[in-house]
Amino acid sequence: GDIHHSSRARRGPGASREGARTTFRAVRPCPRVRFRRLGGPRGRASRRTGTNLVVGASETAARSAVFSRVAMARAGGLNGSAYRAALISAAVSGDGDSLRELLDADAPEDVTPAIRSTFLGVALLRAAERGHAEILRTILLTGAVDVSKPNGAGDTALHVAAQGGNARCVETLLAGGANLTARNNEGKTPIAVSRNPAVRALISAEVGRRKDAERRARGSPRVVGVAGFHPTDLDAAF
Repeated sequence: GDIHHSSRARRGPGASREGARTTFRAVRPCPRVRFRRLGGPRGRASRRTGTNLVVGASETAARSAVFSRVAMARAGGLNGSAYRAALISAAVSGDGDSLRELLDADAPEDVTPAIRSTFLGVALLRAAERGHAEILRTILLTGAVDVSKPNGAGDTALHVAAQGGNARCVETLLAGGANLTARNNEGKTPIAVSRNPAVRALISAEVGRRKDAERRARGSPRVVGVAGFHPTDLDAAF
């Protein structure tokens, strides 16, 4: 129905007693908006009525930058440095669509397969750091990256995911054949850097599974499948 809003004019010397009456017609309620404030670890939200929407200015800007680089990649206008930045930006922001487009496009002429593999290794570490399991899977499925290549601190992607307590990322990396016994510069393995019980249980279970697979392999002849994998090589497959 109609919403009537009445207000009377201020009364002063000689002022009329008649107030102004204004009529507003009701419109649909405003959507509920959740604004993510920058600066906090998780952000604080203020709510308004209606549907939910998450607004993040930094994420929007990052995705816009990735999108423009993807367009340049399609047009063959990226050099090696810009290509690296685009891959890493997509991994950090969790933008799977842009990442897949970059991977599907031809790499710049100055990016050799070995250099591309290095770029993907950095993107893998950043995705593990941010907890983007689907990005990890997309990168691993290229088959062009060393899942256990360490960073400057000696941490592999599995170290990073385990320390962050992200079980989904840990599962993805384990399925991709991550090295369980790799040690960082402090001499710690992935399970040693984790304080998350669920993550530690996942890694422990994978240790047992791989040992069982090795025992079975020693007692059976090696059979190479269609894809060239021996059963014990399936650690690197999904």
